[in-house]
Amino acid sequence: MVDIMPARDPLSEKQIVQFLNSKAFSVGNCLRNQAMFLSQLSFGLRISELRRMTRGAVLDRNGELRERITFTKTKNGRPRTVDFVNPLGRKYMLMWLR
Repeated sequence: MVDIMPARDPLSEKQIVQFLNSKAFSVGNCLRNQAMFLSQLSFGLRISELRRMTRGAVLDRNGELRERITFTKTKNGRPRTVDFVNPLGRKYMLMWLR
């Protein structure tokens, strides 16, 4: 028999912002760490995808965050497209990149 963990409610935006303002993000490159955490949480990015991301892949010619990013090198070897639509994730990503 397999034990299944009960489902958890997703974090509210208030809880996420409280976590981002906690001591966990108070050392080192705070804005980068916040943007990376939110990218994983908001857009479902894997750490390997975050590491391969470039400014050119994320920002368009006008310096605006793209709505959609395609990763060609992925865990399973197939391209994967991610929609960058979460407002909180977009906000922190733009703050970090500018």
